[in-house]
Amino acid sequence: MHRARFQDVRLRLDVMRLVMLLVAIGCLTPRLSAFQAATPQPARISACSLLTPDLAAKYIHKQILPHLKPEEETVGNSGTSCNYGRIGLQVNPFGRGSKPTAPSKEWQPVASVGEGAFFRTNGRQYAELIAWVGVNHFTIQLGVDTGATMEATKAEAIALANALVPKLR
Repeated sequence: MHRARFQDVRLRLDVMRLVMLLVAIGCLTPRLSAFQAATPQPARISACSLLTPDLAAKYIHKQILPHLKPEEETVGNSGTSCNYGRIGLQVNPFGRGSKPTAPSKEWQPVASVGEGAFFRTNGRQYAELIAWVGVNHFTIQLGVDTGATMEATKAEAIALANALVPKLR
């Protein structure tokens, strides 16, 4: 008898908590929507406009380049990605004040790119670089050419990143 009463009281408390949560969400939703509307969204930067054919030509074999076309996709609310042969570029505006930090321990700092950058190998096939410039953050995924070393690919990724940095300032 007491157990049934306890479960009934517990069920009522759970229902009351749920109702209070729904009321709180209902009260906050208009404020959050107003805040989001008042906060200007950063302009979307076309990753493929940054990764021009002239720039890509430095990292893609000249016999293959004429047969490739850059493919752009939107990423989230304000980012874009561009896939162009062995190059993948993603650009996201994060706003000022975001501190460059390594996503995990496997990312090694790169001193000479933007306001902060990190590099890692992704298996034996890809090199990845993440960097911050002004209000933007970008990542490069660069495929390792047949017969190339990861060190050579790392140097290419850093050179490509440094070519992109002035375009993002």
